[in-house]
Amino acid sequence: MDWNSMNLLEHFKKFRGHSDLMFSGPLKDKDDSAKVSYVLLWMGEKGRDIYRTLVLTEEQRNDICEAFERHVQPKSNPVFSRYKFHNEKQGERTTEAFITRLKTYGYMDRTTAMISPVTKWSLVLTLER
Repeated sequence: MDWNSMNLLEHFKKFRGHSDLMFSGPLKDKDDSAKVSYVLLWMGEKGRDIYRTLVLTEEQRNDICEAFERHVQPKSNPVFSRYKFHNEKQGERTTEAFITRLKTYGYMDRTTAMISPVTKWSLVLTLER
């Protein structure tokens, strides 16, 4: 596991895919505690240091990959996201690509694609630029 990766979440997902393959293949007969030991070995010293700091229930200790995925998940910063959202410009992108980009800032409900009234007005003004 490369803990110095620029995109730690993406790198961890690849690591988890690799470990899932190992546990469904040659290590499928191992019990949960042995699987946890293998994952900690593959994660290296920094991974073991992080593991010691995690507060986990007994059930969570059997699936430490889930706990590590939550740990490497980027933390959201709503103020900075709002700033980036309001400074976004369409440029050469299609309207669909522009709106998709705006959705990444978390201001659009992904299930209904609703936009708040203030955001709707900002979106109209941005599209008219």
